[in-house]
Amino acid sequence: MHISVIDITNYRNFKALRLEALPATAVFVGENAVGKSNLLDALRLVLDPALPDTERILATEDFWDGLPKPFAGTVVRVVIELTGFDTDTEAKAILTDAIVSINPMTARLTYLYRPRKSVGDNATREAEYEFVVFGGKDESNRIGTEVRRYVSLHLLPALRDAENNLLVWHRSPLRPLLERLKLPEDRLAKLTQSIAEVSQGVLKDGEVEKLNESLGIRLTKMIGEVFPIKTRFGIAAMQPNQILKAVRLFLMEGRDRSVSETSLGTANLLFLTLLLEELAQQKEAKEIVTTILAVEEPEAHLHPHLQRVLFRYLLRLDSPLLLSTHSPHIASVTPLSSLVVLRRTKKEGTQGHTVRDRVFTELEVRDMERYLDVTRAEVLFAKGVILVEGAAEEFLVPAFASQLGNDLDSIGITVCAVHGTDFAPYWKLLGVGGFRIPHVILTDGDGQLDEHSRPAAGVKRGAALPDIPPALKTALDKQIAEEKFAEARMTLTEADVFVSNFTLELDLLPQAQDAMKAAWGELVASVPSQKLFAERLVGVAKNDAGVREAFIKQIERRGKGRFAQRLADHLCGVEPPDHVRKAIEAIVRKVRSNA
Repeated sequence: MHISVIDITNYRNFKALRLEALPATAVFVGENAVGKSNLLDALRLVLDPALPDTERILATEDFWDGLPKPFAGTVVRVVIELTGFDTDTEAKAILTDAIVSINPMTARLTYLYRPRKSVGDNATREAEYEFVVFGGKDESNRIGTEVRRYVSLHLLPALRDAENNLLVWHRSPLRPLLERLKLPEDRLAKLTQSIAEVSQGVLKDGEVEKLNESLGIRLTKMIGEVFPIKTRFGIAAMQPNQILKAVRLFLMEGRDRSVSETSLGTANLLFLTLLLEELAQQKEAKEIVTTILAVEEPEAHLHPHLQRVLFRYLLRLDSPLLLSTHSPHIASVTPLSSLVVLRRTKKEGTQGHTVRDRVFTELEVRDMERYLDVTRAEVLFAKGVILVEGAAEEFLVPAFASQLGNDLDSIGITVCAVHGTDFAPYWKLLGVGGFRIPHVILTDGDGQLDEHSRPAAGVKRGAALPDIPPALKTALDKQIAEEKFAEARMTLTEADVFVSNFTLELDLLPQAQDAMKAAWGELVASVPSQKLFAERLVGVAKNDAGVREAFIKQIERRGKGRFAQRLADHLCGVEPPDHVRKAIEAIVRKVRSNA
């Protein structure tokens, strides 16, 4: 059983957020302050048994940020729907009053914070508001500790102090595990007696007694004999039922180390391990139906490889999991269907986007997941994306953007290579059926260097992309049929697809001849090679089709990406090709309009 629908209205970042068809594992990604923690807090209002009712009473800052003023009759609503318990008799019994559908079996739980009925819409302050939590469609079906005891949400906050929680008995996840052992009282009594005998042996040691005498002498010197304070060392009496409180978890690393001596990342791992073990034992003992584990930023203080290994383990758990993260390493190994990208908008608050059903074929899903894994899923955290063909553009586009006065990193724009010309899956991933991340495409026209030069191949690629607006698609088909490729190239810019005439290296000529010669000279020490490169540069700049192929192959043998890496250092004063400039301006405009 897991949360399949989340619907939040007027709560903190969320004017109206609705997420549907969520899988058992959902991973929320997004920039800082987008509302990842607030989303989990909203779920706690409904399901967290550890949240006291006093914290279900909201304050001014809990209302949606975009309201003219809080309260004023506004209703805060958090609705969740639970599915996946069609064959679970115990779950159906507990959630009987909350069931709203039987095919599939669906239970709905709702939290409302609203004006008291006696006040109505005139309510303007906290005292005139109340909260209710109910199941199903009828407010009279109130839910409380009984439901939350068996169907609960357990939150591990990002800023948890794992070390101290492990050391403080009443907060330690080790406590319930030890208490569950139910050791016989007679055995505990014998252990307590043995400990007491050993303790007395320590206290009778001569060095310990000598220290006590020294303390007494110093006290007398400090305050005199008129106000005597006498001391002695002792070990607190231990009752049999208290013996387990003295048990601590140590790490075996050459010597036993306490939690306080280990790293923050290791302490977090220990804390999570103990919690998962407790949840597993509760479920085995049928003390709970399900516990939804919500974890904020599990990557804290962990090595990137360990982040991925840990999350792959969490994915295999037979328990629902909600996770918020800033880590591209965790996002990179998340199934595509589990990703939820949260994005801020000016007027509608934070919105959530998932990949819709049937957007991708099964093969495309595997390709996209592999792509996100290899690229460490950076596109998911970007405010805007420039999709390019290869490594050369990855190096050169940011350099050109900088010349145009745009630091892409500071704006939140990522240049992402698809390593080829098949842009369609990436277009879908970022588009209206996917995560709705603003994006543009830069692609080569692949025209021939002759008097009939036409960027036909690149234009046709662009026109074949899915979800091109119908009006543009009609115009493009007509222009391509009539071989009006220059017009089609202009039409594609309206769909945020920017096509060059040839390839990036060729489009830089003739103005970048000196920059290219300098870059090649730094890569290749051979004087004949440098001379040949310079001669070919001149030939290509004069539209000599005969040397074009040889020129490109010479660069490819050294590596187009490696060449571009050096060339990026020599672009001062070199104007970017027209399609590159327009693409950069378009994505910057998109991102800033959403800021």
